[in-house]
Amino acid sequence: MKKLTLLASPLIKKTNIMGGLVLSTCALLYPAHTTAVVPVFQDVALEAGISHGGSGLFGGGAVWIDYNNDGYADLFIPNENAGPANDFTPDTGANRLYRNNQDGSFTEIAAQANVEMLGRTCTGSVAGDINNDGFDDLFVTCGFPTTSTDPAAIPSEQNALLLNKGDGSFEDISARAGLLNSGGRNPSYAAAFGDLDRDGDLDLYVGNYVANIENAAGQRVKSCVPNQLFINNGDSTFSEMSQAYNVAGAGCTLAVTLSDFDFDGDLDIFEVNDFAPSGFPPNAVYQNNGVILPFTDVAADTGLQAGVYGMGISSGDYDNDLDLDYYISSMGGNVLYQGDATHIFNNVGAEAGVLDALSHPDFPQVAVAWGSAFMDADNDGYLDLYVANGGTGFTADGCTGVLAQCINRFYQNNHNGTFSDVTFESGTANNPGSPLGVATADYDLDGDIDIFVTNLFGERANLYRNETPGNPHFLQVRLNASASNRRGTGSKIRLSSSNAERETKQIRELHAGSSHASSHEIMAHFGLPAGSTISNVSVEWQKPHGLKETQVLRNVDIDQHLQINEIDISSIWPASVPAGQGVIVEGKNLCRNECNQSFPTEVQVTINGVNAQVTWVTPTLLVLALPDSTPAGISSVTLTTPDGEITSAEQLEVLAPLPVITAINPDTLPIGQGGFITGQHFCLHQCNQTNPDEVSVNINGTAASVTWVTPTLIVFAVNAGTPQGL
Repeated sequence: MKKLTLLASPLIKKTNIMGGLVLSTCALLYPAHTTAVVPVFQDVALEAGISHGGSGLFGGGAVWIDYNNDGYADLFIPNENAGPANDFTPDTGANRLYRNNQDGSFTEIAAQANVEMLGRTCTGSVAGDINNDGFDDLFVTCGFPTTSTDPAAIPSEQNALLLNKGDGSFEDISARAGLLNSGGRNPSYAAAFGDLDRDGDLDLYVGNYVANIENAAGQRVKSCVPNQLFINNGDSTFSEMSQAYNVAGAGCTLAVTLSDFDFDGDLDIFEVNDFAPSGFPPNAVYQNNGVILPFTDVAADTGLQAGVYGMGISSGDYDNDLDLDYYISSMGGNVLYQGDATHIFNNVGAEAGVLDALSHPDFPQVAVAWGSAFMDADNDGYLDLYVANGGTGFTADGCTGVLAQCINRFYQNNHNGTFSDVTFESGTANNPGSPLGVATADYDLDGDIDIFVTNLFGERANLYRNETPGNPHFLQVRLNASASNRRGTGSKIRLSSSNAERETKQIRELHAGSSHASSHEIMAHFGLPAGSTISNVSVEWQKPHGLKETQVLRNVDIDQHLQINEIDISSIWPASVPAGQGVIVEGKNLCRNECNQSFPTEVQVTINGVNAQVTWVTPTLLVLALPDSTPAGISSVTLTTPDGEITSAEQLEVLAPLPVITAINPDTLPIGQGGFITGQHFCLHQCNQTNPDEVSVNINGTAASVTWVTPTLIVFAVNAGTPQGL
């Protein structure tokens, strides 16, 4: 049962900063929120059994992963333990894996799952099924930036690829997977999975940060480390291809995500970089050109080239105009990029009320926004925004004392392109240390989104359980692919709903890797206003070989956790066939309940607007008979099963049906005389006319004269010179 938590009103605070008096109240700083229901959260980390506390230099993130496929999101947290503040000596802190007990509590099982990774300093992680076996694997970013000038003091720490064995444990396959050259002396902070080359499996992009190198004068200076792109070879091994794809970058990267910003069907690469105001490279956006390599950096051309101290990234369609928008967390002011139909972006952070300018003039290097997440927390059909604000790790007090203003922020969507700050009302202002990573999931499957936040300085993490009052409705969609990558990462899911007040259209793109060093649960959550009905849900899959196919489900029930199984049409044979003849369709998931039988009722196929007869079906094969009435022309094949409706990218050419002769009268004719042929399909375009060009009759190898034709009748005359005989 959900409970409403009543929060005390924030008091006026007086803080002495560098001898000056700062007076602030929330009522003065933030506009009042006008919607009926404000999201309410309760920090339940301790009662849920999560006691993790971080103490790293820049800390780390977290990833929600259903590692055991029980339908409940589990939680993996990298150790990020680099020792006490200002003492950058790695310790042997272990990673944490919290198994969801399905009752709101968790049990820590990292040791038995073999994911502790003792002795490494790790910060980020991302989940994805690299071998499409149905079990999500983990990639963990490790490494260690240091202020030391002694090369021997810089630890060599490798990133790790942990393969899910399906028995509750993982195996480190980094060496045989070809990933040992990642990480090392080059600290990696972020990573993202996605099918960049559209071959049906997940590739890996790794964001690397800084290293100390020796310059010509023998001095050790800070230098950005090139990023890495690992292309999946299809056998659980990877090839490093960043140079070939032109995506190595030159910036100091702290966040990455893979997203199709231009809606051309393939994933592009977003690289969020630190130190741009100090002369280092700004953010980069590498546009995927499909089969044409290399990628192209279009950040400047699209307006996405933010020159900020970039820390994190989130994507979502906050204004419900069915394109994607992006939020970049930074130091001293964040960036909200609003997209348009031309895929040009404008920074509207200030106008939208989410600038979140944290820095004080006397302490600009400390107050920082890190992880963030778009989510529909109140299930009203519009995405809200949560931002974790903290320090850099170079100060032990984090967001306390003079930095008391850098609380986390919760921005509620006003449905008009702006947000209202409802941080205190929502109960998410709690800031025990210095928050960093943000990862969201519906861990208790109650139909709303919960938030997990990691913290620095040994302070425990926060698990904010969503307890928003009222009776909100929802739909959650999880994908089960058959031809695309298993979880459908990179796919776009659209929903159309309506109630008495309005029609609502929403879009979600599934990601594996975003925020800051974190990864949200791989599912699409849609809030639905009261009284809503869903007219359709559609999935644009990340099909192999660049094919764009959309699967549609109609009249979907609300308030459910829906798994959509991918229907795949891989081939249609023959490519050209007359009406009235047979066609074979191959693919995957072509039936559900009535497989391996003739004339199934659950499977329908439409070609050129006419229903074909399904004479036999298996999960991978359809045998069709085209009606004689099927119109001629080029057509896709539309298949409908209990899993939805999909129209093939591959097309079929339907020809005019073959002519059928039933009788010739008379059966004996002298040369120069006429006769009649009756049957079917004698003409297509020149029916009911004399001397048609498209119809010819040959008798004993000699052309006869066709004097009249209808679809069922030909009148002809035997010409002189026709040989006698049968």
